[in-house]
Amino acid sequence: MQPNNKQFTVFLTDAASRDLDSIYYYIAEHRSVEQAIKVIETLEQTIDSLKYEPERCAHSTEFLQVGIQGIREILSNPYRIFFRMKKNKVIVFAIIDGRRDLRTFIVQRYNDNNS
Repeated sequence: MQPNNKQFTVFLTDAASRDLDSIYYYIAEHRSVEQAIKVIETLEQTIDSLKYEPERCAHSTEFLQVGIQGIREILSNPYRIFFRMKKNKVIVFAIIDGRRDLRTFIVQRYNDNNS
């Protein structure tokens, strides 16, 4: 789907790449390798869709509640993909299970990035 000519370049931070790896290994260990591959492919397709109109995605209310602005998210159930937009770039910095306590995650990821 290419609604307009503006295309963004999508980047994953090292932390987001580690999130994908963790998701894969968890599912492969607890379910199956085939299921893990399917989930990762779905997540990658969702991330790739951010090339077009990433502004369609909602701002994350949890980040806003702790005073962090400019964070958007897109869902790939049950996962939440968090990103920032910077000019013509989309920077994915986290991919987490939506059932996880997001406030704890925010503090941990913030501390990891600022230590």
